[in-house]
Amino acid sequence: TTIHARSIDWASNASGSVQAVAKIDVTPPQAPTYSPSDEAWRNTDVILEIIGGVDELSGPASIEYYIGDEVNWTEYTEPLTFTEEGETTVTAVTYDHAGNVGPESTYNVRIDKTPPTPPILTASTTEWTNEDVTITLVDGEDALSGVAESQYKIGESGAWTHYDGPITITQEGVFVIFARTLDEAGNVSEVSTVTVKIDKTPPEAPEHVFILNKLGSTVNVTWEDSVDALSGVDFYEVLHGTTVLAAVEGTLANITGLNINEQYEFTVRATDLAGNVSDESFPLTFFTNDPKLSAGREHNFVWNGQGTVWVWGNNAQGQFGDGTDTSVNTAQVHPFLEDFIQISAGPFSSVGVKTDGTVWMWGHNLEGNPKTPRQIDGLTSVVAVDAGIYHYLALKSDGTVWAWGSNPSGELGNGTTDSSFTPVQVTNLDSVVAVSAGDYHSVALKKDGTVWAWGDNVFGQAG
Repeated sequence: TTIHARSIDWASNASGSVQAVAKIDVTPPQAPTYSPSDEAWRNTDVILEIIGGVDELSGPASIEYYIGDEVNWTEYTEPLTFTEEGETTVTAVTYDHAGNVGPESTYNVRIDKTPPTPPILTASTTEWTNEDVTITLVDGEDALSGVAESQYKIGESGAWTHYDGPITITQEGVFVIFARTLDEAGNVSEVSTVTVKIDKTPPEAPEHVFILNKLGSTVNVTWEDSVDALSGVDFYEVLHGTTVLAAVEGTLANITGLNINEQYEFTVRATDLAGNVSDESFPLTFFTNDPKLSAGREHNFVWNGQGTVWVWGNNAQGQFGDGTDTSVNTAQVHPFLEDFIQISAGPFSSVGVKTDGTVWMWGHNLEGNPKTPRQIDGLTSVVAVDAGIYHYLALKSDGTVWAWGSNPSGELGNGTTDSSFTPVQVTNLDSVVAVSAGDYHSVALKKDGTVWAWGDNVFGQAG
């Protein structure tokens, strides 16, 4: 308010006019405000500016503040910096130039720099399955700002998506599910993962089922691997009708306990790791007790399903293996050959394989003239043998072929023409189901039905 004043004497003379201003402000300023204005949770340091409250008369003069619960008013001169995690309360007031104090205002500084714990991902199964898979997610934990949301994505290149309920995977394939939890401060947890494996397609039916050998109530059967593009084959079953006779992981089954003098019809089916079952293979039909025979140049063997062996012919080189060199022209029971599942009669010697997979030979060969069977060292798990003139072949249960003896034409199949008294593996050959030794060449049949030959080829016998 402006006040004007003058003086007048008794003669009515008036002095000049003077004035003074009276400043009165009894209204307190408004409460202070803050920048940033929101009290959201943050995951970085916070720089807080306190802005004095509005005062329309005398104007704001100063700001005072205190931090926390302890009232210790301090003059505000510059922005406040907060670095520690947690919630911190700032209280401030504004003073105007008339000395009026405005109302208090508060600001909560919220800092959370710690990410939540990873979410928990659970799948209805993590094994191979042929059914849909359900994924559930439990949020991670956050002790300060609290959980804002959890997100998931399917595959590395997938987009993060808000999780609002169980996820169902229906397509075939292998899928990695990623998940993370975010808190209110914007911190992101470590990523959790779970792998889903779905295969709804059965394997292809096994093919090329062969009998490797048999003796009485026992038979060894092999076949070619089934194709399964996703989970892969878990095991195979050998069936007679609807009866499962054997379940094996590989492609060789030893079937025992068959009835003598009975016809069997075997089929093979594959089950993959997801539980899908293939169609059955083409049936393999055989009799359990049909006799087997082998003819050499001048001697012969016959053996039946019970392991009884008959022999006759020329025995001048001890090719009977009975400990004599006596020849006979009528079949006689061999005095001590037992448990042989196969015998091959060569020109001057013989070779056989027993039920335990060992190989034995006798008669005239490069190493001498043994008249009783002697075991060939280094050969186990053999299922079939065959004799040439002076070289021999053995087929193992793993489908590999081994050879020993004379090798002038490369009939041993090891890439040389060096003879070997000990068995050597035929190179670049596997998945074999049958072998045959000619005079100076060799032939093998593979599971896929292809025939392979090596050695002497004067007449094209090696292809």
